[in-house]
Amino acid sequence: MIVTVGEWFRLPRLGREAFVSLMKAGLVYDKARGFRAEADADLIKIVSILKGALEEDFEFVPRCFTCDSIIECYSCAYYQACGVKSLTQNCLCGECVNNGDALSVYRRVLIKRIV
Repeated sequence: MIVTVGEWFRLPRLGREAFVSLMKAGLVYDKARGFRAEADADLIKIVSILKGALEEDFEFVPRCFTCDSIIECYSCAYYQACGVKSLTQNCLCGECVNNGDALSVYRRVLIKRIV
């Protein structure tokens, strides 16, 4: 299962122990919308719990900070050097990184989000 950081998703019933562990790791639960993990949650721990509980692969992927497209960490040019892999909301997709005006676009989006 691949889930975008910050978006709501559904899970099957996992049992009390797994549910409590996920909540302690920072996963958010809403009865109507399901589950959501923000970048400040312990995503590595959440992934580990879910892989065990679901008995299948589970992965969080980030969205591009400037264009909001989904980023596949494995295809990123900086994957080997990256210390955060899916754990930040400040990633840029390959297209935005290669944009000659990337810094000014990033600044513009950042200012919009702050104001």
